[in-house]
Amino acid sequence: MTDEARQSVSGEEPREVEVAPEGSSEENVSLLSRLHQHSEFSGPLPPPALLQGYENVLPGLGKTIVEMAQKAQDHAIECEKEELRIRVLELEYDEKAAQDDAAFRKRAQYLSAVLMLAVLICVTALGYFGLGGTAGTVAAVFGGVIAAGLLGKRWRFSVKQIDEDEEQSERK
Repeated sequence: MTDEARQSVSGEEPREVEVAPEGSSEENVSLLSRLHQHSEFSGPLPPPALLQGYENVLPGLGKTIVEMAQKAQDHAIECEKEELRIRVLELEYDEKAAQDDAAFRKRAQYLSAVLMLAVLICVTALGYFGLGGTAGTVAAVFGGVIAAGLLGKRWRFSVKQIDEDEEQSERK
């Protein structure tokens, strides 16, 4: 290797180097070799050598880069904490809503039972006084309304589920 080539390889600036094999004259053989340097890093901070290079170019820049990385990490931690806090609040809200829904359903069942008992008493009284047709109408109308109120949500779900199942089978 020639002295010029050695200087070029050891120096930082030149990237192209001409190298001639030993024992041959530079007039006969010329081989062009390129030296490529590629480096990558990931994460908030560059490698220490690169940080030192920044510091050499502009004193205090390395410290500024480190402080920026620390602030970015602190911000990311705060965002994660806030996200977790929101998830906990959502879970608490969902639990409260489920408890309220259960209490509402229980009250609705008690009220429906009382109404059904009142309808039964009315129908029995109407039948006792000889108004069987009217008793049947009252029983059918009010019994149906109360039953629809009790079973309505379940019935709508099952019909919706059947429709979805039919759509899926048609797609296949």
